[in-house]
Amino acid sequence: MLLCEVLKTARSTYYTWVAGAEAREARRRADTALAHEITVIHIASRRNYGVPRVPAELRRQG
Repeated sequence: MLLCEVLKTARSTYYTWVAGAEAREARRRADTALAHEITVIHIASRRNYGVPRVPAELRRQG
């Protein structure tokens, strides 16, 4: 494959990367959902909760 030759990468590396696309997308969605939950907790606390309390609240919520 020309692209692998130009980048000096093994074909197996390319195919592994392609196969992981779905997992990367799932992780991106999970990260986005977590960021949203963090924002909701922060705003609900009238912007008082910070680093110590936000994770504690997330654990409390499950």
